[in-house]
Amino acid sequence: MGIGKLIVINFGSGNLNIGFDSITLRIEDDNKCYKKELPTKLPQKPEIFRDYSKWLDKCFPVPLMSWHKVSEAFEATLNDWLKSEPFHSDWNRLLSYCTHQDKIRVIFQTELWDLQRIPWQFWDFFQIYPKTEMALSLPEYESIKSVLNDKIRILAIIGDSTGINLEPDIALIKQLPNVEEPKILCQRPRSEISVQIWQQNWDILFFAGHSKTDQGSGRIYINDNEFLSLEELQEGLRNAIERGLKLAIFNSCDGLGLGRSLAALNLPQAIVMRQPIADKLAQEFLKHFLTAFSHNGQTLYLAVKEAKNRLREELGKQFPCANWLPVIYQNPAIIPPTWEELRSIPPEQKMLTTTDSPSPTPQQYENFYDALLRLNYTHQIRLFRAFFEHHPIGAYLIHGEEESGQKWLLHRLMRKFISDSRTAKVIPVKLSRKSCGTYTEALWRQLGGHVGLMNQPSQTQIIKNVSELCKNQIVVLIFDELNAMPEECMSQFIGQFWLPLVEGLPDLTQSKSRLLMFLVDNSGCVEQWNTVFAEELDSTWEPHIPIKLPKINPIEQSDLVSWVRNAVDDLPFKFTNQMEEIVQKFFTNGETLLPETAIIKICDECDCNWYHWEKTWLNYY
Repeated sequence: MGIGKLIVINFGSGNLNIGFDSITLRIEDDNKCYKKELPTKLPQKPEIFRDYSKWLDKCFPVPLMSWHKVSEAFEATLNDWLKSEPFHSDWNRLLSYCTHQDKIRVIFQTELWDLQRIPWQFWDFFQIYPKTEMALSLPEYESIKSVLNDKIRILAIIGDSTGINLEPDIALIKQLPNVEEPKILCQRPRSEISVQIWQQNWDILFFAGHSKTDQGSGRIYINDNEFLSLEELQEGLRNAIERGLKLAIFNSCDGLGLGRSLAALNLPQAIVMRQPIADKLAQEFLKHFLTAFSHNGQTLYLAVKEAKNRLREELGKQFPCANWLPVIYQNPAIIPPTWEELRSIPPEQKMLTTTDSPSPTPQQYENFYDALLRLNYTHQIRLFRAFFEHHPIGAYLIHGEEESGQKWLLHRLMRKFISDSRTAKVIPVKLSRKSCGTYTEALWRQLGGHVGLMNQPSQTQIIKNVSELCKNQIVVLIFDELNAMPEECMSQFIGQFWLPLVEGLPDLTQSKSRLLMFLVDNSGCVEQWNTVFAEELDSTWEPHIPIKLPKINPIEQSDLVSWVRNAVDDLPFKFTNQMEEIVQKFFTNGETLLPETAIIKICDECDCNWYHWEKTWLNYY
């Protein structure tokens, strides 16, 4: 599944009329390598629910001509509220742990109907971080132990089909991979449904038909003349969850009450629809979701996101707000499984190593990690230190051939010299190969989004916002894949962005604030450029002139042997005990190794999966 991140926004007490004075923001990664909590506040904003109600009236059940206008009005109201202080600053601090490539799950934790009902997808944050999906949760929850079957077991309840066609749903359920023959109950009485819920260790509960939320409680119409509330099935569902029920899918109308009832029972995940949903939309959502989740290997959240995006693109003209309808209810104590993990080892039991050896203890992990931080890059670190210790503002070029470990060097510099790098404002920009004009426009747009500016902000406003960030914190700009940047754009960028930014800042030497910019060239192309860089610290250097750190060179065998000897206490015994043989094996095809290749080989020999841990270690991207 790869490493994902979880952000929980617990609204605590309060409401939209009086504000929220006890919000808690929490972030952690799925391997529990770090966890951070921040208290914050949001002011009162009764206009949120007022504008939401107008939006709902114009968009459902049939969109009216003025739906676009009320959508814009609600979007403006919501984003204005979420930019209130101190929430906006605290939220940005939390995002310094995230990159645009992270798979982020954002859980809105609240009992308030008003907050659970509103369309959070209008928050600018969800546009800037493309691999992010939201869920709802109740404030109180308990962890549930996972029970696994050899094959996935599905109980499908097909209810009242008056006016809708449920055959496509049934066909999709029957075609799912790695599933025992699903138990399908078509318009059966409540007694039979209750018996089946109690009977087996189900993994997935599926319902299609008519449903409704009434006074906070959900009900499903199981046949032409009967309906059930989930409270009537409470003990059977509780038992099913304890025996391994992991996911409920209610592909039916108005299901928030169903989701809340299941969340109260600590079900790991449920997918419901917020409002009445057209038959066509329900069919298409289920098709796209199950394809992405069960056939294409997407995570649960990204499968939901993909299905919602498909609804918007394919049916958005007829149903412009359709992508808001599906929503996940999540037990925050559970890491959502992939389709394969519904029947295999759950994430919390996975080994972090590449072999069947026992996982390293936390202390062994820290020792090995610290040893890797002392490997190579001596010349680059020496020059960086010379500038960094005397100048709070600086732009630094990290460069070398492919696989020279440029990102690892950046991580070392951040780790070694920025003591509070976890709370610094890190702005990563991924560059891509485009023409200069298109490139420059895209670059400014990315920068604007990172500092809270949308809709083509001016260069002056972007520079002003970055400057504001520098007043009370460390700001780190990271421009990755500089090799994708047209050469002629470099001088233009330095002149239009970096120079006025640096010249407009006050003197930072007496404060704890810093402004750093890293330009990362991953292919060595900058060696051929004519751009002016400083290569040593002298009296003529000015902060707007980028510093060119020494090119990263390959590692020689003698350097690696020396490193092993100095780090012997921090490396696994199996590695140090056979040091000569292992190192010799590393260099069988040549006299040198590129640094990244050397690190990967060392990790393999020490039973540490580099490709797994780099996502945690190199978390500035």
